[in-house]
Parts: sequence; structure tokens; C-alpha cells
Amino acid sequence: MGNFERIVISCMDRRLSEYLDSKYNDGRTVFLRNAGANIGTLSKSIEGIIGSGGISSVVIAPHTDCGAMGLVSSALSGSAKVSESIERNLVARFRKISYSDRNELERIVNPALQERGLSNLVKRPDIGTAVELIDLSRMQIPKDDGKHLLTFTKPSPTRYSSFISKYGNSGIGMFNSYFIQASAARDVSADIEIATAALHISDVRLVSENQLQNAGINEDMNYIKGMSHFSGFSISEITA
Repeated sequence: MGNFERIVISCMDRRLSEYLDSKYNDGRTVFLRNAGANIGTLSKSIEGIIGSGGISSVVIAPHTDCGAMGLVSSALSGSAKVSESIERNLVARFRKISYSDRNELERIVNPALQERGLSNLVKRPDIGTAVELIDLSRMQIPKDDGKHLLTFTKPSPTRYSSFISKYGNSGIGMFNSYFIQASAARDVSADIEIATAALHISDVRLVSENQLQNAGINEDMNYIKGMSHFSGFSISEITA
């Protein structure tokens, strides 16, 4: 992976990229993102990065007004049905936890649950862990223009503004793209399903940053195309 010192794990939400760039992107931080900053589907990616050496800290950065937590809340109340994959990889871990409302779910329950999951995964005294809850109500977010897409890419220290620039003059800005970042698409299939089936994002783009990633991204693309719910979507690949 390279000489990186920190991992930041956050949600795929399109409203977070600018903040993550400004707060954490120092060139020595690797980013991982999925639905709800869920440690579960990112565990293989986390272990792989830590195994490459150099990591001294891991930060979990979930947020308020989270679509994934809204889905969890609806599934737990019975007002929404989810697939077996989403149940197993996201919803199930919340079923034995009591909370009063979605605000508590987002601000207290999810951060604590993910921190506990990270502690169970990373049992090394030389690696520190921390949690930052990103409060979207304190951020200036442009009015949603309704133009959404999903970018899938590998764990990376690259600025999100650089990823967006690859889309040229297409009208895609920092607040248009959701991001999923993981070592392999099959590890985060539930998260891709949440983005495409639950959030109704129909434009999926896979981005490779270098020649070494090209083969992996092509494999990821074939995997996503083969997902059972994945039909009628636009999927494209940008290779180095």
C-alpha cells in the first residue's frame, strides 16, 4: 500500500468528501468508505493495510443524517425490508441494541458499535484508535441538484477532488458522488447494494489510479455486473 501512517474509515455519503479532504488528507492517510462506516465489510481491507506496516492510528468517522442508519432504523422497526446480505452485513449487529430514536442511533449507538468492532479487529498496542462523529448540521452543504453517482475505488490517500477531476466537464462536483473504497468489490457487495438498490443510484463508476490497480478494478467491475439486483444501471470504468 505504501508508507502510510493512518487509516480513516468513513461513510460513503456524498456530503463528506470535501470535509475528509480538508480534515484528514495529509498524504499519509489511507481512506476506506462504505455504508455507515461499517467495520464489518471493511475488515479485510483494514487487516490488509495494517499488515503492510507503518499504520499507527485508525480513525472512525461516521456522521449524522446517515442514510445507512436510516435504513437500519427502518429495518428494525419493520417499515422496510432488506435483503439477506444487507441484514447480515449491516442490520443484524444492531438488533440486540436498545435506543430511543434515530438521533441516538447515529450519535451514540453506531459510533460505539464501530469502535468496539475496530477494537476486536485491531489488537495492537502500537496502533491507536479514535472516533469522530461528523455533524452535518454544522456544515455548509450546497443544495442537492439530484445528480448522484457512485464511485468505487481502492483504498487510497488521493484527494477526492482529484477523483472528481477525472470526470471532466460532466457537471459532477464534490457533492455529487458517493464513494465506496475497499480492497475488493465482493467484500462490500452489501454496501454497493445499499447505494444502488436502496439509494437508487444508477450511475456507477470504477476508478483505477495506476497500472497495478487496473486488473483488480476490471475484476471488481465484472463482479458488480454480476450482482443479482444490478440491472438497468450505467457502469463504467476509468483506468490509469
